[in-house]
Amino acid sequence: MLPKKYRLPAYLIPAVLKNGKKFYCQNLIIFILKNKKPYSRVCFIVPLKVNKRAVKRNRLKRVLRNNYKKQMKDFKANNDIILLAKPCMPPNIRASKKNELNQMREDFKKANLIDV
Repeated sequence: MLPKKYRLPAYLIPAVLKNGKKFYCQNLIIFILKNKKPYSRVCFIVPLKVNKRAVKRNRLKRVLRNNYKKQMKDFKANNDIILLAKPCMPPNIRASKKNELNQMREDFKKANLIDV
């Protein structure tokens, strides 16, 4: 679990989805909106379309959270970020696989969240 200050509050999610800048990646849609905090806040959304089983959706959230935590120190500050899983995201994705971690890193670079 991320520390509370790094989690995006629920009342801000609609604003980020509506006004945020979108980046379409292979398995994710990334929404970014600037904030006035000295750190970035993040939210992970895995919709029902990805998988009907709550256990698998929660596992995907854990994997996304774990990958984000591994790269958190490289992220630029002052952003509210939503990571929305696409329905094509494989349910058996692993946090330990290097290629999946590298794919997420490339997605974050594409969205200009990480310095190269």
